[in-house]
Amino acid sequence: MSTESNPDERALLLHAAITADLLDAQIAAHLAGAPLSPREFEVATVLATRGAVAPGEIAIVTGVPAPSVSRVTARLLRDGLVVQRDHPSDARSRLLDLTPAGRRAFDATQQRFTALFQAVAEQLGDALPLVDGAVRRLEWALRTVAGIPSPGPLVSVEGNVQQLAYAGQRLSLAQEAEVTEYIAWVRSRDARPRAG
Repeated sequence: MSTESNPDERALLLHAAITADLLDAQIAAHLAGAPLSPREFEVATVLATRGAVAPGEIAIVTGVPAPSVSRVTARLLRDGLVVQRDHPSDARSRLLDLTPAGRRAFDATQQRFTALFQAVAEQLGDALPLVDGAVRRLEWALRTVAGIPSPGPLVSVEGNVQQLAYAGQRLSLAQEAEVTEYIAWVRSRDARPRAG
């Protein structure tokens, strides 16, 4: 891709930053008064979808710096929404998991988040799968530039991608992310009603 004179190429990251700011504002507005703050909801989403994980994995999945994750998890621990457990294979590490109260707080907050998603999805219409793929690709590119590993999808899709049979050479994290993107695109394409 040329980067010489196409204004769209030069403005891509600016538009992405503006979009991120607009999204942050909408998430904050929709989650106002919810049991979890936007950052707490982000951490709880990782725990709800992946189960017990180490704090470092939360930082990788969310792309949030480890000190910020530590502050958020400390609040969640203090409020009884998250519990620490011994790591089964690493005595130096601890795992975090949602408590029943944390799961209830997550579920209540997720209802508000889902309402925002539905409103945005309605505005995007048929472009939703295309935008989803583009956003995932942009995330992958930014993670690659920043040297942050790609953890695969944050929110699991129907059917577990790990159930696919693949006998070839082990994929890199970037390749796994690309395959996951493609699977999500195929599923969204096939879920759309066919014309004619």
